[in-house]
Amino acid sequence: MIEVTNEAHLADLKATNDVLLVYLAPPSCNVGESLLDKVTDVLAGRSVGAAHVDTSAHPAIAGQHLVLAFPTILVFVYGREFDRLSRIISIADLERSLDRATAIVSDN
Repeated sequence: MIEVTNEAHLADLKATNDVLLVYLAPPSCNVGESLLDKVTDVLAGRSVGAAHVDTSAHPAIAGQHLVLAFPTILVFVYGREFDRLSRIISIADLERSLDRATAIVSDN
């Protein structure tokens, strides 16, 4: 997972990845820490870009995307927000979201 340090870096990732998952959480979030490993497992074998934002170090990125709860996962397709999962995140819901996003990309 690529560590995002500013909005320009995130914009570049959105432009270069057809499907991009952005994981936003502060390091102090216990739920976020345990979920990150599960998200990494879900990403294995998928052609999905992945980025992590430390929201305590870069709160402006969270603010620009109207992220008010942590952890939050944003899924982008062709640079546009496709799905948002927040707080209590189901791995099954994340898998379905990524499956739909990659299906859209493979259909085009």
